[in-house]
Amino acid sequence: MNEIINKYLLYYPAVFLRRQWVPFYLKQLKESQWNTAKKLQKVQFEKLSNLLKFAKCHIPYYQNTLKDIDLKSFTKLDDLQNIPVLTKELLKENIESLLCADYQKNSYKKTTGGSTGNPVTIYKSSRSLAAAYAAYWRGYGWAGVGIGDRQGRFWGMPHDKTSKTKARLTDIITNRLRCSAFAFSEEHLSKYYDNLNRFQPKYFYGYVSMLEAFAKYLIKYKLKLKTQLTCVITTSEVLTDTHRRLFEKAFDSRIFNEYGCGEVGTIAHECENGSLHISSENVIVEILKDDMPVKSGEVGDIVVTELNNTVMPLIRYNLKDLGYIKGDSCPCGRGLPILGGVIGRSYDIIYNKEQKAFHGEYFMYIFEELQNLGIQVSAFQVVQVDFENFIIKLVMSDMNNKTLENYIYKRVHQTYGTYAVLKFEYVDKIDREGSGKIRLIKSLITN
Repeated sequence: MNEIINKYLLYYPAVFLRRQWVPFYLKQLKESQWNTAKKLQKVQFEKLSNLLKFAKCHIPYYQNTLKDIDLKSFTKLDDLQNIPVLTKELLKENIESLLCADYQKNSYKKTTGGSTGNPVTIYKSSRSLAAAYAAYWRGYGWAGVGIGDRQGRFWGMPHDKTSKTKARLTDIITNRLRCSAFAFSEEHLSKYYDNLNRFQPKYFYGYVSMLEAFAKYLIKYKLKLKTQLTCVITTSEVLTDTHRRLFEKAFDSRIFNEYGCGEVGTIAHECENGSLHISSENVIVEILKDDMPVKSGEVGDIVVTELNNTVMPLIRYNLKDLGYIKGDSCPCGRGLPILGGVIGRSYDIIYNKEQKAFHGEYFMYIFEELQNLGIQVSAFQVVQVDFENFIIKLVMSDMNNKTLENYIYKRVHQTYGTYAVLKFEYVDKIDREGSGKIRLIKSLITN
């Protein structure tokens, strides 16, 4: 589809119908990115002050949390440290009390699994979604692409029919061709190669591991894309220098990285000079260790405050990822702070007997569906023992939930193989690896 037609006749009408004024916010962000760090911090502080006042008046959770805090004493961004950190566990336990009373008016619900397999439901305002989309498009603009440009998307595909239909409609509106991360055997990769050559995308976007599989396939069979990509944008998993070299060789294109999470949305994008700039007009990023700030350049927990969502404010939300802030300025001239590195959110790929590969997000989608069905799972881990046997560890109050077990069996047998045997273990917690991370998907198959 023509990019101009897609942008003005599909994308803009779709977001305007949802009261999401993306072009307005995008224009603002394109201008504010050149502000000095001091001016950007002033904007952050003003937004933070308004958000805290609103939360203390209208959000039950913060009415309690902030009751002994005098907001008039807040005079600088560092005063944010006086507010308790919000963990994913606290978020799940206080969903109702974190919501504004009129949240059903002009708000949108989203269930996200996250990289730890700990699903959570959040609500976003039209304003916060529009601001996040605008930050996405600004970041993509640094890579040389924009609204309406054709995208080859290496992403997950929902399992249920309704969600699949919605995903396909979204793909049409955003002018993208989806290559399912849940199916990338060589047969599938060959099909994607043919489809992408017909579609002729301007850029690729998607999971690092999926792009890695496609890149290796192209190199193995000495294949070249029939269209010149402007860029490749990676997300959801750690992008290493090895990945960059592989992608540059296979796709003959510049590689850009992105960082975000389902609860907050986009957080940082890589510019043309290789810096991962934080969208500071939308979020405040802190690096903490034991809930205390660390020095610049020191690694700690990434804690984010979203500044635009009054429907369900997330203030000092611990993402359970590790990272650090670089104090340097970037040669690009933007005043936006730089996220120096992110550690986390990597997981194994599952293979069946037929050597069909399943991305780690395959199981995350299944547990998100269970969440939408009202089945509460606090955390999970999938361990592949061999091609037939799996151990699924579950942290939940409802032990031996046959409805849950039957649902997972059905989904796995539909796509992985009917020979799969699932052993369910109900545990108090999911053990962490030596690195401190929880591996959502853990395969014990060595080759």
